[in-house]
Amino acid sequence: MSPASEKPERSQTVLSIQALRAVAAIAVLVPHITSDFARYLNQPNAFPDFAIGGAGVDLFFVISGFVMVYASERLYQRDRGSLIFIIHRIIRIVPLYWLVTTLYLIVSFALPDFAKNYPASFVIGSYLFIPIPRPDGVMEPLVGQGWTLVYEMLFYAIFACMLFLPRRKAVVAATAALIALVILGRLVPNMPPTLQRWCDPIILEFIFGMVIGLAYREGLALNSLLAASLIVFGIVILFLDQSYQFSEARAFAAGIPAALVVLGSTAGRFPRLSILAPLFLLLGDASYALYLFHPVVSRFFILISRRIGFDLTYFPIAYFLTSFVVAIVAAIVLHKCLERPVTRYLRARSKFIEGKPLVLAKSESVSP
Repeated sequence: MSPASEKPERSQTVLSIQALRAVAAIAVLVPHITSDFARYLNQPNAFPDFAIGGAGVDLFFVISGFVMVYASERLYQRDRGSLIFIIHRIIRIVPLYWLVTTLYLIVSFALPDFAKNYPASFVIGSYLFIPIPRPDGVMEPLVGQGWTLVYEMLFYAIFACMLFLPRRKAVVAATAALIALVILGRLVPNMPPTLQRWCDPIILEFIFGMVIGLAYREGLALNSLLAASLIVFGIVILFLDQSYQFSEARAFAAGIPAALVVLGSTAGRFPRLSILAPLFLLLGDASYALYLFHPVVSRFFILISRRIGFDLTYFPIAYFLTSFVVAIVAAIVLHKCLERPVTRYLRARSKFIEGKPLVLAKSESVSP
């Protein structure tokens, strides 16, 4: 290990993170497309069991921990640093999530194919990232895949509270808070479901990402052979063994392999593939839109096939490929035409709250 050179390594790190985001989003996309086919068309055996969505989530959580440490470099011990951090997280996460949540809510009322009867408390909790059981008892918000954002927002709140400290101490304090929550969830019997959800051990995966981000910021670099070995080993364990998904040990059984992938990808010294770089950056930028919006696409095709009397069950591969491609294209369009303009607009309007504008170097502008 040797100190990382500043400019080249940081540029490579941004590209690596964007590529990992794209991989994680696609890992969630694939099983959701096939599960929608099985669920809404009653075709449970139409596709192999692509149970890789959990791996995508674990990868997202470790990436998030890394990015918060990496991209907050100018916020530690800064006046209004915590406020700036929270405002930026809200601007980045909330608008698109609320849009998709509202779309789901409208569909649940307007279309009998997807009709649901949601109590007001559940709807409000979905908008506010508060884990409240659905009518069927499942602890997921109205937008099912939004369950991960419940943990993301919890992590952001904890990390923001620690930004008055220098970098190392902030990471240690955030780590201690996350571990304390997990211990609390194990020690307190009969805890309300909402509080129990916030104490799930999966939040420990953020710690792995923070530690890697801290090590990278302090000069960690790996030779290409070691880094590649970590990536390959981590991917094999993470994506081939899905037995951990509903296990208490998931944070370690999946979090550690995901951490190896992030570690190798960010600290490794790899040649930059200039031809693929724009694609990685584009898919990485659109990964949040893809993560939230992709079920709309797959279910749209199912709905249309029902309306026109087309038996989609005879064309599962065509359904899969069309849903896959259209979901990615739709996410890119949504990101470029809505998500990015809204984010820029709200960032510009938030300056009067933040005080003196914060200008980040291009290589430090990575955000989840």
